[in-house]
Amino acid sequence: MNKIQILGYMVQNPLAVKTKNGNQACKFSVAVPRRFAKNNEADFFNCVAYGINATQIAKFFYKGRMIGVTGHINTTMAKEGNARFFYYDLIVEEWHAINDRCAKPLDGDYLEEDLTIALLREANT
Repeated sequence: MNKIQILGYMVQNPLAVKTKNGNQACKFSVAVPRRFAKNNEADFFNCVAYGINATQIAKFFYKGRMIGVTGHINTTMAKEGNARFFYYDLIVEEWHAINDRCAKPLDGDYLEEDLTIALLREANT
């Protein structure tokens, strides 16, 4: 079973991109504070979302915003000379907006409290 759930903070604003076949994708990183760390240590996860998840994350999230992500790990290997490098991405299957008490306007149109309503409207269209 390849399943992971994380809860953390967006490290930078999401980067919306198009795949080679024209599908919507979104790349972002999440910092997850270590549970028993003494010096505010965190683990960083590179995440990739596709389709409607990519569109919504790019629209409603920004650096510093708290997010919950459920997905699976995708491993890619690259070779440079005799060295092999492994890259790990968390492929987003589900995400959750976490109320981090931030009333910053989202994308100029929504306040955080309106996020659920906006997502429901978008899903019904």
